[in-house]
Order: sequence, then structure tokens, then C-alpha cells
Amino acid sequence: MPFSAARLWHWVGWKARLHVRTLAGLADGFLLLRKPPTPSSPMPSMAFIRMDGIGDFWLTLPFISALRQAYPYHYFVLIANEAWADLAEYTKLFDRVLSLSPVRLRHSFSYRRRALKILRQTFPPIETLWQPTAGRRLIVEDLLAWAIPAARRITRKRDKLTGEPCYLPLLDKWVYQEVYPLNQELSIHEWLRYQQWLNEMGLGRLDFTIYARMRERLLPFYSNGHFYIAIVLGAQLSARRMPFSLMVRLIRTLHERTYLPIQLIGTQSEQALAQALVDQLRNVPIEPLIGRLSLVEAAARVMHASFVIAPETGLAHIAATANVPTLILAGGGHWGRFIPYPEKAPFRVKVLVHPMPCFGCNWLCYHQFSKKDAFPCIRLLESGAIEEEIVDWLSATLGAPLQSAHG
Repeated sequence: MPFSAARLWHWVGWKARLHVRTLAGLADGFLLLRKPPTPSSPMPSMAFIRMDGIGDFWLTLPFISALRQAYPYHYFVLIANEAWADLAEYTKLFDRVLSLSPVRLRHSFSYRRRALKILRQTFPPIETLWQPTAGRRLIVEDLLAWAIPAARRITRKRDKLTGEPCYLPLLDKWVYQEVYPLNQELSIHEWLRYQQWLNEMGLGRLDFTIYARMRERLLPFYSNGHFYIAIVLGAQLSARRMPFSLMVRLIRTLHERTYLPIQLIGTQSEQALAQALVDQLRNVPIEPLIGRLSLVEAAARVMHASFVIAPETGLAHIAATANVPTLILAGGGHWGRFIPYPEKAPFRVKVLVHPMPCFGCNWLCYHQFSKKDAFPCIRLLESGAIEEEIVDWLSATLGAPLQSAHG
């Protein structure tokens, strides 16, 4: 790896911010909360903390649904990222959903203090608190677990890829009663980790039927019966977006083979990208829905599409688990944790990937590239002629050949 002063400065700044936030979290914990509360007579209940992305939450649903079936009379509470808390309400798995902002928890002491006070003083005494986030942060997930009154707190061993200080595992013994080992093999998918938890509890299998139930519940948000291809433009990091030229090639090829219109789904920040696609593909019927849909509406759109193309992001997992044929253009930042799906997973997914030896980097890319471009592992996807491979896969998935518009 060639030396780069800019890269070194970026790494130093990132580590400094991590240490500052960690120390702020420790100060809040010991000064505001002190000892984690452990009620002696908690109500039959379970609480779950998920303050990360949509996809992380979505892949947790089979685990939580299996617990709900095993404990039907328990009180279930979710502490959720406000970005997707509305979607969590439609799962019908939780008696209460409390939404918080992870960004404000990290950056605002006053917001953090109010949130911790609410959790400590108004939260019911919980029997079991689940903290399933592998990449948990002390100032967000751990601090919330510290504040909630729970007789039993369960988590996983801290993921080293988060880069947080090496002394934090000592704090885990202070906050949590049970810390499960985190298998660092890249091939261990999140679903397999959750199944290990269920096995150790003597419970059954992950409940994948939750996804079919969610599809039915979101049907009223989009039920006009039209056929279309949905293209998801955005990703949590702009460098994880699909390369523009590859999107143009895929959209043109699929429209020529299916005659289906295209719906572009994204936030307002993808407006320029959507307009560039419309300008480039003037002969293709494209409906840009940029910034016009809520998350629930966007989820309904991808769950009822004929076919979905997306980067590895939350809406991609929502579409795939609704059994919609889904093409995911993936990089290697979280390779193995979220994609590819386990072989026995009952979903129609094709992952387009360019393997590189640095996979599993947690998106801390050490290759030299412009922030305006995609990560190298994603940018290199456009170098191959993959249109026919995708058409063949889609034909096999749908059970019928896709005929070219040109004969």
C-alpha cells in the first residue's frame, strides 16, 4: 500500500474522533448513570436496541419474530433509529417503539442526557435486554443499554473493525451479564449468528415468514397492480452507489428484454443522478420518485416490483426478502455479514461482486480514490460484460426466457 499523507491524516482524525466520543460516553455513563440498574422483580419483557441502518434492523426481524413466538405474552420494546422507526411499527412485533437519533446521541450532550434520563426514569424494568449490534458504539448502543433497567443484558463480543479503544471489553463486563463470542470468519452471516443464539436458548428456527407478513401489511401503500422494474439509487455512503455507466447499461438491457417501465427510488440527494439517467435514457419510460416517498412507501414499492436493482443497502434486503428477484451490486466492506445470503435462505437474489483481497474492511478503504467516485471494489463492477449473465439469471429465476426487443 503506497504511503499517502492525506490517507494518514484521515486515519488519525478518525481515530481521534473515536477516542473523544468514547471518553464522552464513559464520562456520561459513570457521572450520569453510575451502576447499570438491575431490577430484582422485572416484568416478563424483552427490549432490543437497534440504532444502526435499515438493513441491519431488517435482517434482525426473523430472530425477533422467533422470540415473539416463543414468548407470546412478554412485553416487547424496541429502541430504534428514528430513520426507520415508522417501518418497525408495521412489524407488529413490538408493544412499544421508542425512536432516537444516533447522530444526536453522538454529537449532542444535552440530547444524550435527556435520552438517558428518560430511559433510566420512565422505562419499565426489563427481564432481558438484547444488544445484537456487532458494530456497537459505546456512546450510542452501549450507553443506552447502560441506562435501561434490566435484570439480564445480552450482547456479542465487540467487533474490532469499529476501531474503538482496546480497553472497552473491560466495560462490557460492567454493563452486560452475557457477552457471546463473535466469530470473525467473514462467511458468518447475521442470520447464522442469530440462529446460534436461538440454538443456545433451546428455541426453534428463525422465522422468515415475518417478511411475507410485512409484504401483505405494506400492500395498501402500493397496490395498483402495475408491473415495473425498481432501481434503488442511494446507499448509506455515496461511494457505495452503483456506477453510472453500469446503471445505464443494465436499465437499457432490461427494458429491451422486458418492455417494463422503470421507477427510480431515492432521496433528494440523488436528484441530479436521477435526472442524468433520464437524460441518458430518453427512449426508456422512467418515473423518477426521488424524494417523493416515505421509507414505508419506498419499501412497498420495492416489495411489489417485478425486479429490483440496488446497491447493498436496506431497500435491497427488503426487496430480496419479499422474494422479488433482486440484483445487488455489492462491495466488500461488510462482505459475509449481510451478503451473500446463506445457501438455504429461500430468496431470489443475485449478488454482483468484484472480489478483492481487502474484503471485510468495514468500508475503511485504504485504496487511493476520489470521494466523488465509488469505492474501487464497486467501480470495478462496470469493467465486465455482465448484461447477458444477468438476463440468463433472471430468465432462470422467472422460469421464462427474456426475449430481446430486437428479436
